[in-house]
Amino acid sequence: MHCLSATASTLDPIQRQVQKFWKLEVVVRSSPVQGFSTEEKRCVEHFLNTYRREENGRFTLELPFKENVRQLGESRVMAEKRFYTMEQKIDKYKYKSGDILYWRSF
Repeated sequence: MHCLSATASTLDPIQRQVQKFWKLEVVVRSSPVQGFSTEEKRCVEHFLNTYRREENGRFTLELPFKENVRQLGESRVMAEKRFYTMEQKIDKYKYKSGDILYWRSF
């Protein structure tokens, strides 16, 4: 007499993914900011204070901005250089492709 015992996992990939998600969700909810830096904690707090759910189901929230603008540094000159470089590239593209671009109409 021969006896065979076998077990098989019947979980499909989607069900496995859902189980993994809920395991992660439980960890995050129990300690959402543990191990976060000060800036990351501020981001979580900002999200919790400003998010809302739209009628279509999407989440929206306000963009976070740094409170002390001086921390941004002297980036205006670099940003202007990048803008003008991009403007030149767009002008070259406009002439090569024959497309009409409404550029700098502001």
